Parts: sequence; structure tokens; C-alpha cells
Amino acid sequence: MITANEDGYNECFEIEHLIPNTFVEIYNSYGGLVYRNQNYMNDWCPDKISGVYYYYISNPNQCVKDYKDWVQVIK
Repeated sequence: MITANEDGYNECFEIEHLIPNTFVEIYNSYGGLVYRNQNYMNDWCPDKISGVYYYYISNPNQCVKDYKDWVQVIK
């Protein structure tokens, strides 16, 4: 859960043990792409709309399984 309320906690979407060159796409609940980065650095910090977002994580340079799930943003 992301609570983007500027209190310094849970402000951004963070991936623990992040591998370099990790590809991340984030979509809104309507399927619209809201964020894409081919070298994610834990820097997606939503600041506009509360809601549920769906994410897809992959790393083509590593033998790591692709991952997809959802995260809730509360303002």
C-alpha cells in the first residue's frame, strides 16, 4: 500500500532486493499505462489519484520469474 500523503512513509512503490535493469510497467484500473521504466530505481511516487494500480515486473537479463500484482494508493 502506498500512502502518498507526504509524511515520509510509504510514499513510493519500492521493490526489495532490486536487480539492476529491472523493467516495471504500472497500469491504472482501466488498463491505461501510467508508468514505464526499463531500469527501475524505486522511483514511482504517485501524487495524483488514489486507487488500485496493477504492475508488471521483469528482468530479461536474469533468470528471474516475471511478476505481476496490484498495489493500492491512498491519498
